[in-house]
Amino acid sequence: MPIFDTSDILVSALTSSISSTLSGSTVIQLTTTSSVFAVSGSSGSYLSITNNPSSATLLSVAPFNSASVLTVTTSSVNISASAGTTITASSFVYTAGSNIEIQANNTGVTLGNAIGDNHSITGSLRITGSQVVIVGQVSASLFSGSFVGSGAGLSGIVASANPAGPNQSIQFNDNGATSGSGDFTFNKTNNSVSLTGTVSASVFSRALYYRDLTVTDSTNQNDYSPTGWNDADPNKATAICISGSASIKITGLAGGTDGRVAIIENQSSDHIIILEDDSASSLAANRFNFRNPVFLLPNGSITLLYDTTHQKWEPIGSSGGIGFGAFFNEFEDFGGTVGRFGTTVAGTGASAQISTYLFNTTLKPLGAWQIDTGTTATGRAHLGYTQATSVVPANGQAIMLTRLAVEALSNATDRYQIFAGWHDAVGATNVTDGVYWLYDDAASTAWQGATARASTRTTTGAAGPTVDTNYIWLGIFVNSTWTRATYFYSTDSITWVIAGSQTTNLPLAANQTGFGVTINKTASNTQRNCSIDLLAHRYDITRG
Repeated sequence: MPIFDTSDILVSALTSSISSTLSGSTVIQLTTTSSVFAVSGSSGSYLSITNNPSSATLLSVAPFNSASVLTVTTSSVNISASAGTTITASSFVYTAGSNIEIQANNTGVTLGNAIGDNHSITGSLRITGSQVVIVGQVSASLFSGSFVGSGAGLSGIVASANPAGPNQSIQFNDNGATSGSGDFTFNKTNNSVSLTGTVSASVFSRALYYRDLTVTDSTNQNDYSPTGWNDADPNKATAICISGSASIKITGLAGGTDGRVAIIENQSSDHIIILEDDSASSLAANRFNFRNPVFLLPNGSITLLYDTTHQKWEPIGSSGGIGFGAFFNEFEDFGGTVGRFGTTVAGTGASAQISTYLFNTTLKPLGAWQIDTGTTATGRAHLGYTQATSVVPANGQAIMLTRLAVEALSNATDRYQIFAGWHDAVGATNVTDGVYWLYDDAASTAWQGATARASTRTTTGAAGPTVDTNYIWLGIFVNSTWTRATYFYSTDSITWVIAGSQTTNLPLAANQTGFGVTINKTASNTQRNCSIDLLAHRYDITRG
């Protein structure tokens, strides 16, 4: 076995197996075409081996101490090396008895140069240097330190061998350490994230939904705060789903904070929910800012956003409040014309014309149309649908609204009637089929909620206010099967009263009817007038 002393520099071409022992500070470079060779060395030795043929499969290096340096350039070799050995190479299958350290200089060390390279490390491997490039696949049971790269093809990587926090904790960076908290968790069973605390952002792309709240409230609500609505996070509700057994009104909603979203949904099948605009029945900070009342029909909903500038709940998607024109199928303010509706008159002098009744800064009609009886004891006039059979009942839920005023009260000497709603008294003296408000002082001095089917009428059970000569809002909601009619009204455009319901003698599908307001004279030839500021109608019918 050749032995080289510390002064030797040797370059040998090897064509067969060789075994060499290095000692002292010997420097040696070997080039071999053999398949098997072995080298051993002592402290301070330097060894450079170039192995050309791909058939050379084994290079065995006897234990070097920490000061030894081994450099190998080859196509494919199996290296068994002890702790402290430094190796640079292009493609290896490594088997280490203890530790292998691959050290890179500033020009970089490449371990493998093709996707198919397979570098298998048995034991531990430490790679140091500023420019180390690994091409191919890397697998390990544990990585320590940092890994920089695209991460393509990596698998089995976990944030921490021992996740922080209790079960279901979401892991996060806490001053450079992996951390977790029971206040920030993910439940994979129901696919939900739970966060105790506040969420802040400059922009939310959608509302944050905490949970729906289902209630059965069936009475009017001021400063509304159903159980669970204002619970502490994360149990605070966003949607209030109301499935009550009666029609109700809500004058305000408690719990408003800047940017809070509220959804109010009517989940009943037969009842209406009225949201009053700026109602004094609720605290100023709990009120709605709608400009008009909001009528929530069954399956209807509204989404609100709390505005701390106005200190009110405001509708999302509307910068100027909610207009009636967008809600009703047919709506007319009568600004100098009857618009989409028509008129029918009968009797000497009976007419339909522009009105200026009570055009003042108190009652503020936007525009009005007058219908009058003329100068005959049987005179009449109608504003609305001109056909008495233009509406087929019981094909869907419906709502109507009008604002009108009688200019003189009816009495035994000068008697007349008012029909307002769905009715067929377009050219007749009384209603045969209909759902309507009735003024007939022979029966009552108050407005009455009435129904009629084949001339059988019901006028009790839904009493309105005593009739006067000021403008009044009159509304009716009918459920989808036309088995219940709910009557409501307002005398000041802000406070609404649900007068009651009728469940008998509503017209069936075969009892076709019309729509509008009619004034009908029954005694004396003194003219009587009715001025109509607004008339609206909505019928949620699904055409076949």
